Amino acid sequence: MSFGWILTMRSTAWVFLVLGLCFLVDAIQEEHKGVAVVYSPGRSARKYMAARAEDPVYFRQLMVYEWVKAGMALGFSLFPFRLDRRLDRTDPFSKNFAGKDALDDLDRVLADEERRRNEPLR
Repeated sequence: MSFGWILTMRSTAWVFLVLGLCFLVDAIQEEHKGVAVVYSPGRSARKYMAARAEDPVYFRQLMVYEWVKAGMALGFSLFPFRLDRRLDRTDPFSKNFAGKDALDDLDRVLADEERRRNEPLR
């Protein structure tokens, strides 16, 4: 495992976290103001606007898009953070190394999975 890959994974996680928080703040502001403004992804970059007072159904549809966009960005940030913590616990050269017991548990789990994989179907 190279150290540069870890830095890239951590920086990717931080970028998704900051992006998700920005999307979340934007969604909260639009919900509070009652006016949703959404730009379509892609090259067309069409602008969609809806006011809660004028068209509540369309406003709610745009807000669902905003909430899902923020949630997905925050969700994408969790995976690299969790993977990085897992790699730190199993890396003997890491300061967060969980110790010999963690490696023994990992070996046992991997051996159980391999044994299950090689069992004939019932």
